[in-house]
Amino acid sequence: MDVKFRHWVQIEAEARWLRFNRAQGVYEFTPDYASQDTHEDNYLIGPRVPVYQFWRASVYAKALGGFSRMDLGDGYHGTFTTAAFGGGMDIRLTQKISIRAFDAEYQYWPAWGNSALSPYGASAGISYRIF
Repeated sequence: MDVKFRHWVQIEAEARWLRFNRAQGVYEFTPDYASQDTHEDNYLIGPRVPVYQFWRASVYAKALGGFSRMDLGDGYHGTFTTAAFGGGMDIRLTQKISIRAFDAEYQYWPAWGNSALSPYGASAGISYRIF
């Protein structure tokens, strides 16, 4: 969800639920793990800054903070503080519909067990403006 108050004052909030079915191959030879799924959930919010606009496209940068939950199914699970940095580009098609051409994000989980975890990813999609 993106909220635009003014040109330079924007907030982005995201919730992501990633599910991986471990019964489909990773632990094929150990049936005691067959019913357990690995999953990761992210809940982040923070400022979003428009960097450059041209034609109907808007390039933006974002810095988000929040927490993430991970369950590996092997008795290791927890909730972790998360910082995320990224950016992307939206292309406006109509007054209400935009295409998110890409959105890339680098996350940093500073307290993941005895070390740190740094997942990253990219996505694309369509957005609809409500107001």
